[in-house]
Amino acid sequence: LAQAAGRFRSVQLTALGFDDLSDNKPDPELFSRSSAESLHGCDAFVSHSWHDDAAAKWGAMQQWRDEFVAEHQREPKVWLDKCCIDQNNIECDLRCLPVFLSGCKRLVVFLGPTYLSRLWCIMELFTFVHMCRGVDQIEFRLVLR
Repeated sequence: LAQAAGRFRSVQLTALGFDDLSDNKPDPELFSRSSAESLHGCDAFVSHSWHDDAAAKWGAMQQWRDEFVAEHQREPKVWLDKCCIDQNNIECDLRCLPVFLSGCKRLVVFLGPTYLSRLWCIMELFTFVHMCRGVDQIEFRLVLR
């Protein structure tokens, strides 16, 4: 738990652009845009499939962000794999994933055509619920082409 708490990070979506998330190629520079975060200080764990349409997913993320800002009067802090996993120590961060999921207030699922066919995505959903988080803390956003 202590190791995962020390590795937990978040990023603000305003620190990212469409090109940063348009593909699933590792980009260690994106890790530098995230910052250390306290457990339960992160607003949302972003769950998505890299195989869904990038432009549609980006649009859905921006719509979610806009609604969050309107409701809370601040930018959301999110856990997003491409930014919050240390590409130089992937194995260690993946072992911490259950704690990362439980350290977020909500799970926001960007549900596109491939999401439910990706085992990793299903594992994130299962883990979030299994870590005693209620389904009322899961938000689904459609990713339409």
